[in-house]
Amino acid sequence: MKIKRNQIICGIAVFCVYLMLALPVGFAQSISQPITVNIKKSDGTGTLATAELKTFDDLLSTEIKATNSSHVKILIQRRGPAIKTGYIWLCGSLDLSQCMFNEDIRKNPIVMSTNGFDGSRAWVDITRKASSQYPQTGNVFILVNLEVGTQEVWTGSWYSLRTGTSKLLDPAPNGLTVKSLDVNSLDVILKDDSTAAVVKEFIEKNSMLPLLWLKDLNSIVFGPVETNPTKAVHTLGFDATDRRA
Repeated sequence: MKIKRNQIICGIAVFCVYLMLALPVGFAQSISQPITVNIKKSDGTGTLATAELKTFDDLLSTEIKATNSSHVKILIQRRGPAIKTGYIWLCGSLDLSQCMFNEDIRKNPIVMSTNGFDGSRAWVDITRKASSQYPQTGNVFILVNLEVGTQEVWTGSWYSLRTGTSKLLDPAPNGLTVKSLDVNSLDVILKDDSTAAVVKEFIEKNSMLPLLWLKDLNSIVFGPVETNPTKAVHTLGFDATDRRA
C-alpha cells in the first residue's frame, strides 16, 4: 500500500528525533564542512574505506538574522541540487523530540517552495510565548527534500536562536545569536565487507547513507565535535525508499 506523503514526512522527522536522542554531538557555529564517514568491517573492526558525506550546509545556503527589534529573517536557498519541497518548524524552547511529538506544531509547518524560503517571522512566534524575561530561546527545525541526481534526499538542520535582551539587533551576546548542531565524523558498519567501495561511491555521489547496506541503525556512531554532551545531530540525508524497505 502506498504510504501517504505526510506519513513519510512524519516518519523522517521522527527518524531525526531518534538520531538526536541516540547520538552524541555538540553545538557549534554553522559551517560547511563534509562529514567524514568511516566505513567499517561487518564485525566492527577496521576501516575499509572513508567517504565524505555532504551536510545540510553543503547542499543549502541558510541565513537567519534579526531584521528589527521584533522580527527574524529566514533565508534558505539551494547551492546546487533542486529543492522539491521543504518544511520549517518553529519549536519555541522545545527540543526536537518534544517539538516533533507536539501534534499542533508538527502538523503546521511553514512550507517552502521549490525556490526555498525567504521570509520573516515575529520573534514571539519563534519563541512561542510572549515574555518580558530574558534570555529567551527559539528553536527552529528545517527539513528539505532535494533531488540529487536521480535520488531524492531528505536533509535537516536544527538551529538554536537566543537573545539576552529585548533588542534583537544588539551586538552579541546580548542580541540575537544563532547556533546550529554539527558533527565531524561518523562510523558505519557494513552488512557485507565486499560492498565497501560501492558504499563509498554511493555516499559521495548521492549525499546520503545507503541504510540497506549497513548492519543496523545502531551501527551509526557519531564522533564528538566538542566536549559539550548535548545529544543531537546536525544533519543526515537518506533515501526514504531505503527506510521503508
